[in-house]
Amino acid sequence: MLISNKSINQISFEILNKNASRFKLDEVLFFVPTNRKSRLLKKELISANESAVSDLFIETFSTFAKKFSQKIISKKMISETVSAFLLRQSSEEISPEYFSQYKNGGFPKGVLQRISAVILEYKRNGISPDFLLKEISENSPSQLEIRKTKDIASVFSLFEQKKFSLDLFDIGDAYQAINSLSKSDFQTNFLSFFPKVKFILFENFREFSLLEFELIQKLSSVGNITILLHFDFAKINENLFCEISSLLQKFSKNGFSFSTEKEIENPFISHIAKNLFSINPAKIATEKVEIKKSANLFEEIENVARQIKYLNLKEKVNLNSIAIVSNLPNEVSSLVGYVFSDFGIPINLSDRETLDNSNLISSIITILELQNGNYYYKDLLKTAFSKNLNLNLDGRNLKKIASEFKIFRGYNFWMEKILKAMKTEKRNLFAYEKAISDLQKIRQITDKFASAMTFSEFLNEIKLLISELGIVEKILINRNDSAERNLKILTTFLQNTEEIFSLFGEKEKNTKHSLSFLLKQLKSIVFWSRFNVKERSDSGVLVTSVDEIRGLTFDYVFLVNFVDSSFPTKYRPEIFLSKNLAKKENQHIVEERLKLFTVFKSFTKKLFISFSSKNNKKELSVSSFLEDLNEVFIFQKSDILLDSFIFSKKDFLFEIGKKVQFEKEKTDSFVFDFYRRVNFSEMRKIDKNSIYNGNLFADELNNLSENSLILMNSLTEKPFSITKLETYAKCPFKFLIEQILKIKLINNPEKEVNYLHYGSFFHSVMFNFFTYLKKNEIDINDKEAEEKLFLITEDLFNKYSFEDDIYFFTKEVLFGIDGKKENSILFHFLENERKNNSKKPSFFEVSFGMALGNEIDSEISSTEPFILDENKFFGKIDRIDVDDSNFEIIDYKTGEAKVEISKIINGYNLQLPFYSLVAEKLLSNTKHVNDFSYYLLKYKSTKFGKDSFSSRKRNKYHIEELIEITRENIKLFIENIKQGKFPLTKVNSFCKNCDFSSVCRISEIENSYQEENEEEGE
Repeated sequence: MLISNKSINQISFEILNKNASRFKLDEVLFFVPTNRKSRLLKKELISANESAVSDLFIETFSTFAKKFSQKIISKKMISETVSAFLLRQSSEEISPEYFSQYKNGGFPKGVLQRISAVILEYKRNGISPDFLLKEISENSPSQLEIRKTKDIASVFSLFEQKKFSLDLFDIGDAYQAINSLSKSDFQTNFLSFFPKVKFILFENFREFSLLEFELIQKLSSVGNITILLHFDFAKINENLFCEISSLLQKFSKNGFSFSTEKEIENPFISHIAKNLFSINPAKIATEKVEIKKSANLFEEIENVARQIKYLNLKEKVNLNSIAIVSNLPNEVSSLVGYVFSDFGIPINLSDRETLDNSNLISSIITILELQNGNYYYKDLLKTAFSKNLNLNLDGRNLKKIASEFKIFRGYNFWMEKILKAMKTEKRNLFAYEKAISDLQKIRQITDKFASAMTFSEFLNEIKLLISELGIVEKILINRNDSAERNLKILTTFLQNTEEIFSLFGEKEKNTKHSLSFLLKQLKSIVFWSRFNVKERSDSGVLVTSVDEIRGLTFDYVFLVNFVDSSFPTKYRPEIFLSKNLAKKENQHIVEERLKLFTVFKSFTKKLFISFSSKNNKKELSVSSFLEDLNEVFIFQKSDILLDSFIFSKKDFLFEIGKKVQFEKEKTDSFVFDFYRRVNFSEMRKIDKNSIYNGNLFADELNNLSENSLILMNSLTEKPFSITKLETYAKCPFKFLIEQILKIKLINNPEKEVNYLHYGSFFHSVMFNFFTYLKKNEIDINDKEAEEKLFLITEDLFNKYSFEDDIYFFTKEVLFGIDGKKENSILFHFLENERKNNSKKPSFFEVSFGMALGNEIDSEISSTEPFILDENKFFGKIDRIDVDDSNFEIIDYKTGEAKVEISKIINGYNLQLPFYSLVAEKLLSNTKHVNDFSYYLLKYKSTKFGKDSFSSRKRNKYHIEELIEITRENIKLFIENIKQGKFPLTKVNSFCKNCDFSSVCRISEIENSYQEENEEEGE
């Protein structure tokens, strides 16, 4: 439908169809909804016009308002980044009531984005902070609504003040300034820009804000200008076009006339316009639309890539005539980028990314964080491992040193620890010298930011820092697909930083700020800055949103992620927006319907609609709109089998794995090895007892080197540690990595006393305390016992290098919170010992198969290994308590631990039953075990003290049975190790926080078996 402020004639339709036979291009001003449409329309008009085009006028509302306001507003237009920066500042400076939880930490990004969108909507509709406050005073809403509106009005008001104090204005101010001009002033200014314009055409719009509507009326009053507004509209289909119908009525009331002639010429689009979402739709068969279901989102995008590759290679379709659209592009754009890269399909992403997702910018920020955070080890390691900086630092070496010496922060502390180590450990001298050199190199860079600076000084230092770090050279030398992107990131960062710091620098020329303050401002800039790489519209597939595709046409369009909550999106009322402007649910669903209609208008040859059943583990439901589409179309299925084509490297490898059969004896070793690698997953399923499932010797003995065989044989000849056998029981693969391959991870330094360090300390306390009582025949109930325990602990604490303030809490826990003994682990320990004294603590740190040391029981310990079923063992028993005929094994634990019969049965807990066998022999079989316990030494634990076998209720096993089961488990585990069996366990609690999860395939195996079982179930 065509609407105009004048009578509609033939020339009006010629302008609409861009047929310039009766008008000149410089006589028409085209208004379009997006910048993308503006660029493409310009190309279209220039290509269609045979003669040279001198003047071509194509505007969006925003570009028109910016251009027009240059003559009437003596201020600078605010940029998106500056606007977001000032909004964040404003939110931090108010005293919120509704948002009181954000009072100290500032508003989260998501909340600020919503408030920013709300303020933008207010500005588009000419609503001021004062108007908001007046509205709530007149309408008497709830107290919650009042507090919310006041907070938003406060942010809005402060934002406006900051903006005007910097002589800035925004697009809303431009609209208001333009609309406030008198008729004659508006006409004079308009003609200065568009002197020959006689027609103004508005196309592909679905709605207009209040200020936009006022601007259209203003334009219609200029001289003899004819305003033309074109809408796709079918009068009989109110379910699709009710919002546009309301808009038409609004124009009609303001003197505009309209024509129903030539509504929609395309019969296919006309059918959709009249029937989609209507009450009694007509149905037609079509080959122009294809529906495709996939198992998951990844498979869906792969199917789209295959279809596009087929169109491009087999049907010679240009990639720039193909578009991929989604209603929520952020849900699929990164996945599209990943998959299409694998398929070798270039794309143009319309999504703009934020700088805070850039590793390059993160590297620059981290350098400043180093200085600000006094060389916090995580910042140092991020800097050392960064691939964007040309510093040549050894991050692995620095991490190893930080872990070894428990260094968390402090440049001087780093240097002190390393220099001290250099005096005593000559074998690591090179590593220490390299660390010193690396630290000094970074210090030279960060020292420049140690003093307070003005905005201008800080900006100059940032530029010098980027130069000194060799970032541009690094990008250009390592030129790859990301080079253009990284240059755009760096350019955006510098431009936005200079813009904001220059603004504030002019206002506060001589004011110096701390690095902490300046860094906060810099992070805010990064947080809100967005960028995109320049589009190559003639060489790639466009990936964009449904909104951005308005007015564009392609040969082929792929509508992806056609699922509920994505298309249509869920109705979520904007709780921050005034009720007068907030969309109602019915309005929301109508807008979503119009979006779908927009998609149907965007293609000429075929539309592919796809959806999937899952996204990761999330179950998805096909869009409710599919049912409406089924009411208007009978879809034809394609007979093209895309699976028969090889479109990517992955396809090629899968085809080799499926089709080519190899015989090892007749095949080149390289080819056979390649085939094996392609098919390893299938081989694991077929043969559980193979090298692919952790059995080193299974039919592949000749693949092990002679040294590997010697290593395996020597491993079982040495004495075993029972705790290492427990590792095998829980995960044989982890045992292989740790004990055979000897792979050791460098962990981050612990911020508290770690369990190993703390456990070693507590063992020393227990040994020295009980040895003193035994030697001096002191009863644990005596006052002297208590005094001695605290003295021994204090002495050992001072010797255990607990000098850093991070151990303050540990000291408090040991000796008493707030200086009260009753609030200490030692006091709790004494209480427990005095209550549970049925057996007497008699032997402490009893070792076997080990050299005797200072803190080893000298009475019954043995340097000879313990032999069980011809296998040798070594270890240490924490404590043995005895009475006349029995004994109890006690194992100290500083972390959570309890005696679980099921874990003993499965072989996960071998220690206590095994130590019972050892202790019986060391006690010359004079006493018999009748209990074993874990002793939990953890402050404020509800299970502090002993957890014993005898305390298990309804225990159907005797202690002798558990010992025998343990003996059989040990025998089985050692036999498996000798046979080279190191399979993966099933996913369980032991997998949580495992150091080797990155090299473990357990999840892959479990998933493949699960999928296999599901297929069999079908």
